[in-house]
This record gives sequence, structure tokens and C-alpha cells, in this order.
Amino acid sequence: MALLLSGNSNTTSKKAILFIHGGPGMSAGYLSNVLDDVLLNAKAFTYNQKKGALNIEELVTELVETVEELSGKFEEIVIYGHSFGGILALEASDKLSSKVTTIVLDPPIINSNYINHMKISNTEKEKIASIHSSKLNLNIKYEKMTEALSSSYFSNPNLMDNFIEKTQFDGTSKEAIQVSYLNNFTLFQKIKDYKNTIKFINGGRDKIVPPDYVEELLEELDMKSYTISNSGHFPLIEARGEVVSFLNTIL
Repeated sequence: MALLLSGNSNTTSKKAILFIHGGPGMSAGYLSNVLDDVLLNAKAFTYNQKKGALNIEELVTELVETVEELSGKFEEIVIYGHSFGGILALEASDKLSSKVTTIVLDPPIINSNYINHMKISNTEKEKIASIHSSKLNLNIKYEKMTEALSSSYFSNPNLMDNFIEKTQFDGTSKEAIQVSYLNNFTLFQKIKDYKNTIKFINGGRDKIVPPDYVEELLEELDMKSYTISNSGHFPLIEARGEVVSFLNTIL
């Protein structure tokens, strides 16, 4: 099973929080150091998505099984989905245990067609599309990733090497799920259909899912987001303390 205990494992809380990493085609490695010493009001787990998965159904099946394993031990479960991890949680939402009370989306990434929905200039749309293209084509270079992640944290080559190594990127899985699923995924309806609580976190300097788009999305959904102004696409890495504080208000 792809379930790993992390964080404050000594807590006696009957609540669990399950962190689902981004991707597809990444691993939970980039979260390992982040969660090792955080103090959450719940037992923290990471879910390492199946390597080599070629469709969303494989990942959904394994996630549902993972949550079922947790539901036998805890009274309440919160899911924290980073980027694609949030999409995976929403896709599985109607199959998850009733003990899942909240899904946190950090940040709420959507399908590749969302750019056309934004109320911005064509020049800005082209710029965002270019950033996505460099990321999806797996050109993992310092300059490309730093631009895409919009974070001074990743401008340090040593930190960047460590990040890339821990992601253990699987290009085959990424490409397959991008083509077969993500290009047709619609975030709006999934959120509207979910019966329990959904919370949003987004980075104020995120170029993958720009904050202006998040504002438009949430206005349409009549919802609000917790914005971390000094973060890019990885708030849990770039502003860990602020994210943990936010989560503890939920847990």
C-alpha cells in the first residue's frame, strides 16, 4: 500500500490528514522533509501515487483503498491535495469513505483549457500557456522550473537538485494521464457535486494557477480561498508554517 506515516505521529488524535502529492508522474518525495517535524492536530500521512499508472482509474482505485485503510483507524479524515493531488481527490470523492469530511485543494489546478476562461489579455494567456508547455514537456531545467514555480526558494541550484531528485518524475505516466484525462477534466462540476467541505489554498505568486484565475473561479463558485502572498505553486514547501497553521484551524 502507498500509505506512509509522517509528521507528528505521536498525537493521540482520532483525526487523520492525508497528503496527496502533485503530478501526475511525481512521487511524494518532495513532501517528506516538509512533514517530518510539523505539529498538526491530527496524524499525518502521505499517499504515494502508483508509479507507471496510465489512466486515472488506476489512481482512483488505489486512493479509495488507501482511504478505506485509514477509515478503519480514525473517526475523521481530511484530504490535502496539492495540484493534481486535489484533482485526484475530487475524481475519487464520490467513492471515498464517509469519514472524509474535508478536501483541501492547494492550489485548485484545472484542465489545460482553463486559460481561455480567464479574463486576461491574449498576451498573458500565451505566457501562461508557454509555462505550462515547458512543464508538461518535462523540460526540468533550473530556469524553466523556477519560472513555472514562481519562487525564490527554487532559484537555489542545490535546493532545486534535491527537489527534482525527490519527485522521481515518471514522464510516461504524466503524458498518458494528461492526454486521456486532464485535458477533459472540469473542476467546476466536481466541486459543485461534492457534498462535504472544500477549502482552497493558493499562492499569491503562483504562475501555474495564477491568483487572478483563482479569484474568478471562486467568485463563480461563491467560495473563498486562503491566499499565501509570498508563495508560488508549492505553499506547503515555501510557506510551511502558514499552511500548517491554516490546517490546524480545520483539524
